[in-house]
Amino acid sequence: MRCRNWKLLVLLAATLISISQARADILIGDASPLTGAVSWAGEQALVGTELAVADINAQGGVLGEQVRVISVNDACETQQALAAARNS
Repeated sequence: MRCRNWKLLVLLAATLISISQARADILIGDASPLTGAVSWAGEQALVGTELAVADINAQGGVLGEQVRVISVNDACETQQALAAARNS
């Protein structure tokens, strides 16, 4: 009887732990030149990234989690890209 109660307690604890786990989006960073001389390339890269993420999310995400893109404009400048990476 004690063994059965112990197994029931373990099963209950495992269920509560799995229910209480918080779900969060998987974030993907995209630093692209959205302004400046090569903004056309950055815009195309961002559209491609967003299309891929939409396809992934339509198929259930990654391990059941939704993917989200965080886009920053690096204007194709080193210092701006570094600042974007540090702030994200």
